[in-house]
Amino acid sequence: MARPASPQRPRHRAIIALALLIAGAVVGATPASAADPVVMAAGDIACPSAGSASAGLCSDLYTSNLARTQKSSASGLAALLAVGDTQYEDSTVAEYASGFNRSWGATDLRSVLRPVPGNHEYDIAGAPGYFQYFSSIGVGVGESGKGWYSYNIGAWHVVALNSSDGCQVVSCAAGSEQETWLKADLAASSQPCQLVYWHHPLSTAPAEVPIWQDLYAAGVDFVITGHVHGYTPPRGLDPSGRPDANGPREAIVGTGGKDGGVYGLLKLTLHPNSADWSFVGTTSNSGSATCRAVAPPPPPAPPPPSKPDSAFNAAVSGLTATFSDTSTNGPTGWVWDFGDGSGIAAGGDPSPNPSHTYARAGTYTVNLTASNAGGAGTTATRQVTVVSAVATRIAVRLTPAQARAALRREVQKRLRHWKITRITCRQAKNARQARCTFRARRHARTARGSGTVTALSAASGSFRVKVRISGHRSRVWTGRTKV
Repeated sequence: MARPASPQRPRHRAIIALALLIAGAVVGATPASAADPVVMAAGDIACPSAGSASAGLCSDLYTSNLARTQKSSASGLAALLAVGDTQYEDSTVAEYASGFNRSWGATDLRSVLRPVPGNHEYDIAGAPGYFQYFSSIGVGVGESGKGWYSYNIGAWHVVALNSSDGCQVVSCAAGSEQETWLKADLAASSQPCQLVYWHHPLSTAPAEVPIWQDLYAAGVDFVITGHVHGYTPPRGLDPSGRPDANGPREAIVGTGGKDGGVYGLLKLTLHPNSADWSFVGTTSNSGSATCRAVAPPPPPAPPPPSKPDSAFNAAVSGLTATFSDTSTNGPTGWVWDFGDGSGIAAGGDPSPNPSHTYARAGTYTVNLTASNAGGAGTTATRQVTVVSAVATRIAVRLTPAQARAALRREVQKRLRHWKITRITCRQAKNARQARCTFRARRHARTARGSGTVTALSAASGSFRVKVRISGHRSRVWTGRTKV
């Protein structure tokens, strides 16, 4: 967490501090090998004086002893992540010597120690104390002045980033050196699981957004941070900082010992396709998560669908009937019996809408049995009547009302502005024809006429009309009209 910088210590104390680094005590034993590696993490760690072995202010020795206990256990400790603000107040070499080096930096933890810098490391421009100290004890922190690096632990790819002072010193912008390196590093990794750590939570450093976009796009599983002195369990976030179950799970672990009321380490057990976490210290919390790159198990097979309720419609034109399936419950197969000894059996043409031409006119019983993955459904039955072309023509009948409407329309097309005062029609012996008479008037002039109306297709309203007018403008004409 950002705090007012203390005055710089005299430079000659750095020489004394470097001499003290060799004196770190070895505590703990070599751990037994474990099937799945364990890492522990916290930031905001050491006061510029010897730490306390009990939880409370300046308790970096307490938190480092939690790491030692884990390291000497059967499951061991693969890495101890120091998540920034490793040494207060200004991260000088002298401060490291009197604080961090006596706890987290002691020789027994150096082999697993994996630090990143925070804002206090940059209280002195360029963070010289941070880079010099860790170089002197043989702990890698990436290239001096940059501070980012990566490595693998089991099935996990782990990336250490430098948020410096909220990305104000070392840039996190799109196209910056660090952001460009990160995208290439994540793209080159073939590990199924990914963990990233740096000092600042997203909510405290808006300049981190471009890198968060990269982490989100790459499906990173965890982002471990500090800076805020306290503990927030892992939770998925999108690059805007909104909760998102598909985003990297950010954990805030500013509990390394400096202050804040909660002290301890976040422990993660890294399985090949998942991770379990728990907080070890003055509070408790635990959980687990599957790696995002791991395909979830296939869902159980859906139950078979309900069998179809078979149904169909039929349209007839002469001797040909066209059928259309209206069955429910998603049919995928259709067995048709057209009632004349022919049909479409199972395994034949699986058409839901077949056409069939009958050899002779008549009424036929048509059956349809639709089926799907659930099996054959009900059988639907309809009576279908087909007729010959001659019978179709005879079946066309013309009503007097149709004849009057057709004649009126045809006369009005020819005698514009005339008012038809009367039309009388009667059906001829041929049911498709009607004979009509009419009268028309315009001002003082009158006209009489007669006409023959023949139905071409009564169903569609198409007629042929022959008209004869006597009196004014005598004439004869034939036309077609629709009503």
